[in-house]
Amino acid sequence: MRGASVRRWFGLSAAVGLMAGGSAWGQAQPQAPGSAQNPAPSAMPQPGDELPSAESLFARHAEAVGGLEKAFQHDSRLVKGISRGSRSSSFLTLYYENPNRLAFTAESPGSPKVTSVFDGTYGWRLEEGVDEPTLLRGAELVEMAESADFAGEVNYLKRYRGVRTLGVEQTEDGRTLYRVAAESVNGRRSLLFFDAESGRIARAIVPQLIGDQVVQMQTDLSNYQPIDGFYIPHTLRQELLGVGWSSEITIRSIEPNVDRSELLERSPAVQAALDKAIAELDAETNANEAAKDRAPDAGG
Repeated sequence: MRGASVRRWFGLSAAVGLMAGGSAWGQAQPQAPGSAQNPAPSAMPQPGDELPSAESLFARHAEAVGGLEKAFQHDSRLVKGISRGSRSSSFLTLYYENPNRLAFTAESPGSPKVTSVFDGTYGWRLEEGVDEPTLLRGAELVEMAESADFAGEVNYLKRYRGVRTLGVEQTEDGRTLYRVAAESVNGRRSLLFFDAESGRIARAIVPQLIGDQVVQMQTDLSNYQPIDGFYIPHTLRQELLGVGWSSEITIRSIEPNVDRSELLERSPAVQAALDKAIAELDAETNANEAAKDRAPDAGG
C-alpha cells in the first residue's frame, strides 16, 4: 500500500511541473499566433470556426503567463504548499533548479517523509526510516524528469515532439476549452486543455503509474498569480480518473533564487546504489555483446 501511495506523489510533482509555465502526430513547428497560417484564437469560438493549431495555443499560453524569458529569469524556485486529499493531507516542498533539476518532498501526519529527486541525469527516492534509496527507472524516471523542466509547458517546443488540436468542449461552469493531444520527446502522451478566453492551460490529463497499473490523472489549474511577472497557478485540483482518489493542492509560497542545492546532492548511499546499477548495466551490455560475437554468422 505504501508503494502505491508513494507513486501518487509523482502525479503531484507532475502537476506542479505544469505550474512552471504535450494517431497522426504532427511535428510542432513554431509560427506566430497571428500569422496567416495560424490565426490567433478568438476569445470565444463560434460554431463553424476553424480550430486553431496546437502550436498557436501553446504560443498563446506562453505569452499569457509571461513568456520563456520570464520563465527562465531565476536560477531556482522553492515552492511550498499543502495537498488536501479525499483520504489524507500532506505538506509539499518542491525545489526547482534551472534548467532541469528537482527535489520534491511530501510529509503526511503519521506517515514517513518521502523525498524524490531528479538531478538532471538520475532520479531516486528516499523514504524516512528506510536506509536504502530507491532508484527511479522507466516511467517513474520519465515522470520525474519531465516534472523537473524549469519552464514547464512554456518550453513546449523542446518538451513535445508532436501536438494536435482535437476539438472544443464546454466546462460545467461555462468555460470554453480547446483540447490538444501532445506527445513528449520521451513518448509520453497527454491531453492539455487551453482556456479560450485567457489562453492559459486550465486542465491536463496525463498517464500515471500506480503500482503496476497506468491510470489517468486529471489536474485542473486555476488562480494564476505573478511571480516577478511570470504567472503560476496556485490552486490545482487533481483526480485519478476511475479510481476514486482526489485532492486539492494550494500553493502557499513561491520563493525565487533560494539556494537549496543540498537537496539535490547524492548521499553516499545514493551514489553507491547508482554505481551498482551502472556496473550491472555494463556487465549486462558486455554479456550481450559477447553472446553476439559467439553467435554463428547467419549468412555463413
